[in-house]
Formats: sequence, structure tokens, C-alpha cells
Amino acid sequence: MVDTPDEVVVHHHTHCSCCNRKFSSQDAFEKLKTRRQVWDIPIPKIRVIEHQLAGIKCCGHIHKGAFPEQVSASIQYGTRINTLVSMLNVDFCMPYGKISQLMTDLFGVRMNESTITQANERLYKNLALVEKQIKLALQATDVAHFDETGMRIAGKTRWFHTASNDSYCYLFAHEKRGGEALESAYSVLSNFKGYAVHDCWASYFKFDNAKHALCNAHILQELKGLIENSSHWAKEMNQFLLDLYLAAQKGKLVVKNFKK
Repeated sequence: MVDTPDEVVVHHHTHCSCCNRKFSSQDAFEKLKTRRQVWDIPIPKIRVIEHQLAGIKCCGHIHKGAFPEQVSASIQYGTRINTLVSMLNVDFCMPYGKISQLMTDLFGVRMNESTITQANERLYKNLALVEKQIKLALQATDVAHFDETGMRIAGKTRWFHTASNDSYCYLFAHEKRGGEALESAYSVLSNFKGYAVHDCWASYFKFDNAKHALCNAHILQELKGLIENSSHWAKEMNQFLLDLYLAAQKGKLVVKNFKK
């Protein structure tokens, strides 16, 4: 419970059980110690801020004000609502149509899908420096994990490449899965000199500048298939890798203690 609620509602009896006199809120003179609190969100409401220019006359001249740089149209959506729709689409994977419907249901705003797309594009451009910093940080790290998977972009098959560690995650899409994508300017692996953890995809092993380590999650997946075909050694190897994982504090040993 909080000590300073946003609203207090006092409940009192409606009438006297002896003389049947009706009670009002003014009759209440003592608040009992019993209380209950209900936590809820406020009723959503769009807040409209109007920006106006003013002129000030001085020395025979009228000095006009200027609109803020981010206020560029006669009517536009603000930073908060643009950030919200981008977060719903990118972080929570909501389709444009669902987001548009949600904005109408909650706020009475008819935000079309192209407006949400434009909000994403502006956010993408604003995060260009952050993306570069993430890429450089991963290229300088001792250990990074690399993977790729197929995806559809505008109805066409593309490849979604990832590079990550315990602090950063870098993503890019490319028409190719193998060497052409991994050697491109978008790739982290092209300038990576630490331990590259990945599956057995042959394209990864072509990078001699990096040291290579196979991903145990992929190895366990392969072992599972062998175990299902009654392979005894695969079962023992599977248990051995799991024991190593637990012995290494669930994979959280200090990286510098890792030996080639």
C-alpha cells in the first residue's frame, strides 16, 4: 500500500439503524482504520499541445519567434505516441493493423499504418549511432555468438544474421546466408578476432582472423537426434556437456579463464 493515494473514497452507512435518518458525507466524523487500495491505470486521453508564434516589437522592428525543430507540421503526433507505436511493433511484435486498432480503441486516434511505418523509419535513423557503437563493442569483445535464420521481407526470402554476447545484440538482414553476407560491411565477423561461437555452417570457418568454438546448444540438438536412434555414446556425450555447463556455473565463468 502507498501512504499518499491519488484519490480517496470514503464509504459510510446510508442511514441510522435506530431512527432511520439518512446519512450524508458531512455526517461522517471518524474514519475507521480499515482501508483497501485498488491499483489501476488512468483513463487514456490524448493531450494536445498548441504551439503559437509571438512577435515582440523593439527598436522599430518586430522580432518573431520560431517553432521548435521537432514541431514541423500544422498537425502531427508527438514523441511519446510515436515511441509507443514503434515499441509495440518492434519490441512486442504487434502488426500495424493491431496497433492502429489499439490507438483507436484507447485514445480515439485514427493512426494509419503508414504513420507507424514512418515512426519506425525515424527511430531507425536516430539510432544509427547506437547501432554503430553496438557493432564496434562486439567486434572488440573476447567472445561473441553468431547465427542466422531465414525470414520474409516484402514477400521475399532473406537471411537474418545475429551477433551477440551477454551485453550486446547486433542484427542485420541480407539476401545471402553465407560468405557474401558475413564478409559484407554489415557483418561483425569480418573484423572479429575473438572466439566466434557458432554452429557447423561452413561459411563461419572461412574467417581465419577469429578463433572458433562450436555452440553447445547446436551440438545438444544433434545429439538428441542420435539418442532417438538409440546411440549410447551420444547419450553419454549429452550428459557430459550438461555436467560441464553446470560445473562452469551455468556458463558464467570469467571469459579470460577460457583456454583454447
